[in-house]
Amino acid sequence: MKTSPATVFARIIRRDPDAVAKVLAENVEALVGSKVSLELVPREGPDFAALFGDRELYVFPIEDHHGNPFPSLMAFDMPAAVYSGGAFSLMGPEQLKEILKTGEVPEILHDSIGEVANIICGAAVHMIRGKVAEAPQFRRGAAFRRVRVGPWPALLAEFGPRVPWEIVACRMSLAGEERGTIFFAASDCEKGKISKEEIVAVAGPGPELESLPGWSDDAPPEDDIPLSAQGDGVPEIPDESAVAPPPAREAAAPARPAPPPQQQQQQQPPRPAPPAPQAEPDAEGPPMEGLRALVTGNPADPAAAALRSVLESVGLHVLPAFAPGQDQQAPPDAMFVVSRSPVDLKIRLERTPAGRRPGMIVACSDRPTRDLVVAARGGGAEAFLVLPATAERVRSILARLPAPAAV
Repeated sequence: MKTSPATVFARIIRRDPDAVAKVLAENVEALVGSKVSLELVPREGPDFAALFGDRELYVFPIEDHHGNPFPSLMAFDMPAAVYSGGAFSLMGPEQLKEILKTGEVPEILHDSIGEVANIICGAAVHMIRGKVAEAPQFRRGAAFRRVRVGPWPALLAEFGPRVPWEIVACRMSLAGEERGTIFFAASDCEKGKISKEEIVAVAGPGPELESLPGWSDDAPPEDDIPLSAQGDGVPEIPDESAVAPPPAREAAAPARPAPPPQQQQQQQPPRPAPPAPQAEPDAEGPPMEGLRALVTGNPADPAAAALRSVLESVGLHVLPAFAPGQDQQAPPDAMFVVSRSPVDLKIRLERTPAGRRPGMIVACSDRPTRDLVVAARGGGAEAFLVLPATAERVRSILARLPAPAAV
């Protein structure tokens, strides 16, 4: 059997945590568009135990591309989640400060936090690519959520088997101001700085996991796997198959009770692709009649066609992409630019004449990556929308339109 990617990642964390911190910093820095400092918190020091406590966290169980759980997870505390997800959505700093103050995370930000986690998972995949026989593919699980766990070892018991864990925790700072904490945890089921006894002391023994998806008892010895970050500078973003489009969500931020460990440890069947949104009349929230929108992108792209349907369902008038005399008309209130390629996205964004700029430009993709976010920010987009879109997400973005354009 092949070696579990979680096993390899646990060994990387154990032997080269600085490399993990470097890759995290490079990717978060590209997403937020400014210099980021990630400071490793030593496991042996007194600061580690006080990192999380009873603070609210965003927790992301990690799965393979079939939806089977790995003994791996990622977590952001609320400041790290809000600032990184807000940068992905291209939200302003004042809006993010208000969200942190109230604790009310809007749906669009909640989904963006999940997409940041997917992209960072892609960076972790890159680190272990070439160190396992088969190209690894894993992503954050669909059931990510906000949670308070009290003593933090209980988090490891709740979101994975009771096994020894490796953890790398980093404090994030932007321009010298602390922005929260990010951490990864993974297990090779053999060693770990967080012992099985520590977890049992906090959370009880719990059931044992007999087997793990992709786990091999005859995995190669540690010394047979070179455990260091590959290359210098920013790592490549994995191909589109490694960062799967997110499943559609219905609920927003409220914490939900955790499923029992027995249920978490069972293998799940492959999850079908999320259905495209349907253009049904949407009765929730105020309609947006009078607003004009333009959708640009490949005319044959089904993601763009589905987006047009959602825009129409909330009351927008969607303009035809190639209408005669359109250059002489008033610019649309919002333009949605759909693309999977950073180069294509940037070209489309830069084609907008300065004198005919819409009230808002929204970059859109069903395959979000770090480089797409960088291209969107560099091209002057005010928001990033992950497809397939929902009426709630569209409304949340269009609520940021300048007041004169919404009249």
